[in-house]
Amino acid sequence: MPHTRRLAEITKSVGELSFNDYLTYLAYAEINGRKATLRVQGMALFAWLVVMMVAPGSEALSSTKSAIYGVAMVVGLAATALAPRFLAGAVARVFFAVVLADALGFVVSQSPYSLLWQVSICAIVVVAMSPVHYEPISYGVATLLINLCLLVPRGREIVGNPEAGWMMCMLVAAFVFGVTINALQFLDRMKLNKVHRRLAELAFKDGLTRINNRRAFVGELIRATQQLDETGLYLFLIDADDFKSINDRHGHDIGDEVLQFIAARIRAVAGEADCGRLGGEEFGMICRGDRLRAQGQAAALNQAITATPIRGITVSVSIGVAEYRRGMLIPRLLKMADEALYHAKRSGKNRYHFAEPQSP
Repeated sequence: MPHTRRLAEITKSVGELSFNDYLTYLAYAEINGRKATLRVQGMALFAWLVVMMVAPGSEALSSTKSAIYGVAMVVGLAATALAPRFLAGAVARVFFAVVLADALGFVVSQSPYSLLWQVSICAIVVVAMSPVHYEPISYGVATLLINLCLLVPRGREIVGNPEAGWMMCMLVAAFVFGVTINALQFLDRMKLNKVHRRLAELAFKDGLTRINNRRAFVGELIRATQQLDETGLYLFLIDADDFKSINDRHGHDIGDEVLQFIAARIRAVAGEADCGRLGGEEFGMICRGDRLRAQGQAAALNQAITATPIRGITVSVSIGVAEYRRGMLIPRLLKMADEALYHAKRSGKNRYHFAEPQSP
């Protein structure tokens, strides 16, 4: 129950949705909703193939045109699977929906009541595809194109049909129903995405310094070792010098400012992903490159931190640097950097020290 209550509090705390939330959601939805979309499209293609085989009068349908529809749906499905970003995915989903509706209209073209069936197909597809589209714009475009492709060519027949009023009622009701489903799901998905981002931030960001926490940093370090190239990889362990005395003499508020300042300087050197707070006054940083680059970054970090006093207090850090060798375990790399850090501390602080190279 406490976890449920806490989750409800987090959900409420994310606030109103913004345009930035919308853009972030689109990228998230394209990646995470793709599998479900492909399953729906695959089932729709399978259903159309079954209908083609069992529909009355299907033997009279053009095999060439049937093949074209089949190929077009496969192309739409493949385009959905391979879309690199949201806009391409939206175009692929709209294309598939339009082709599917037109292909179903083609199947019922042999029926003496083909007009009624085509109106019904429009209504069914418009409602059925509403959850597949991640936001209202692409859904509205798909709905418009489906109606244009199927019904505009038969506009005179619809106007002259005694059931025209009922047909329009069906189409309008389907559109309103579909838009309602799509909009409600869209808002729920956007809110859920924002809550997920907030939970990820709580799980992987340090609450004080707003950089990666230990768990996130170690994860980045593991990924960096797995992607090691010929340029080299170095781990920095960074510790604030005399931090306890700063806390004791000036108070924890000033101590927090010092930690935030150090974190900001480390992030400026390393970037968002390659740094983290490991606990207390200790930080970690990943340097990708050769030893010369690692020396330059360590020296720049020492200089950047001492150059700007905080509330009149000159702050410094000691840095232990260890080179990763292919096949080396992460705990061993951390231990090497830790030993180098203590060597820097014993040598006078406000400096960096490289661990002796070791084989894996």
